[in-house]
Amino acid sequence: MKIHTIIPSVTSIIATRARTGIFFAFFLYLGLSGSVCPILLGDDSFHSEYPYVRIKWRQNFEGLIHREFLVKDARIVEVSEYSGVLMDAQGHIAVYIPDPLKLSSPQGSFSVADTSGKDYGAELLGVDQRMSIAYLKMSIPNENQVIFGQGTPGKVFKVLSWNGSRWEHRRYRMIATSNNLFGPVLTIKAVQSAQGNLRQGNSGKQSDRRSSFVLDQENRLVGLGVSSSTAGLNRKTVEFKVFPIEAVRESLRQLRKQDGGVLESGWIGVYIDAAASGVLVTNVVSDSPAITVGIREGDTIVAVNEQPLLQVEDFIQAVKWSGPEKNVTLTVERDKIRKDYDVVLGRSPVYQKPDYKWALDIPPAFIGAEQLSRQVKFRPVPSFQRRGIGIQVGPLTAQLAEFFKSPTGKGLLVEAVEPDSLAEHIGLKAGDVLIMIGDTTIKSSSDLSRLMNASQESVLLSYVRDGKVITHKVLFR
Repeated sequence: MKIHTIIPSVTSIIATRARTGIFFAFFLYLGLSGSVCPILLGDDSFHSEYPYVRIKWRQNFEGLIHREFLVKDARIVEVSEYSGVLMDAQGHIAVYIPDPLKLSSPQGSFSVADTSGKDYGAELLGVDQRMSIAYLKMSIPNENQVIFGQGTPGKVFKVLSWNGSRWEHRRYRMIATSNNLFGPVLTIKAVQSAQGNLRQGNSGKQSDRRSSFVLDQENRLVGLGVSSSTAGLNRKTVEFKVFPIEAVRESLRQLRKQDGGVLESGWIGVYIDAAASGVLVTNVVSDSPAITVGIREGDTIVAVNEQPLLQVEDFIQAVKWSGPEKNVTLTVERDKIRKDYDVVLGRSPVYQKPDYKWALDIPPAFIGAEQLSRQVKFRPVPSFQRRGIGIQVGPLTAQLAEFFKSPTGKGLLVEAVEPDSLAEHIGLKAGDVLIMIGDTTIKSSSDLSRLMNASQESVLLSYVRDGKVITHKVLFR
């Protein structure tokens, strides 16, 4: 089902729902296609033509936000589709999922589909946040696991990927490779071979966040990664960020040893940019490990554990693979003076975000070319019902902060308020801008979640309405 096919019924149903309270449900399908990996079915077991499969992840969401109200009896079924690889004969599958928000609370049901559309069940075994890889275990083990290669691919290698409707199998000629010093990440720069595609794919541009499988010339799997296309002077150069398959296998071994769960990514709480030497700190998150030890905006981090940083990717991988509650030493340059800071890394708040719901944005009227050019959009928004406040919020850009006259230049826009909720009782309305809890500025949804969950007593909640700051004493229960 395509999104545009449900828009007329959604708009009319919402209007009807507002008047009569009638129940409705609809389905949101993301990235679905009409075909899947070729599969041969036996009577009692699962067989695949080759060990690369299509995974469907279904998640149910109750409630839909539209303009100033929450339609509580709406039901969204989000179906996301990914490509995976069969790791062993026990039915374990590795799946790259590029959205950290989805991995924050991975609930719902998984399945592997055959060409007839029949689903085979699969359960979530665990998640490696460091690589954004989920591991599944099939309900019916396969008999055709992948063959693993070793090391880096040769001068000519192959890449298998899903283009949204079919598998593409291409040859590439390697230009250069480089290993990251802080994490198991291999960067491969290559150009597509003149021999072309082996599996009826097109030569179109690949998605920046597509999951790809890197194979050697004997079709052995040597890496799982994400490709991004860059334009050269006279040829198209493709850069692959690849996790060597041995790192993926070791990750699976760790999760099986600990009976599933999560392999967590470390977090330090800084926004960074490239610098002539090291990385430039452009912002420091409040209450983060970085701000606790005294790292400031404008500092340059030049080394981690005495190992010089050559690129931004070095710092990202160093923090990710160190993990939470691990101590790292950062060498920081400030005003041409270098100083070492010992930092205990935390847990990334992106993996601690609350559950999210779906919002529907529809233009108020389809009149004129300007109105017609506006798109109807579905988008996820965080939900903070765990503490009983009953609101849905969205980010506040710099222009919106100026428009709503936020004195802090930051905040969160209230998009919907649930009836008979704490938010309604204290007078919050859609269009208000939350700016502070106590004396702490709210900069993001993770700030709001953390501050609400940390408060044990009544605190002052400050928000902006019609350009004026209003405060209420609130107990987040």
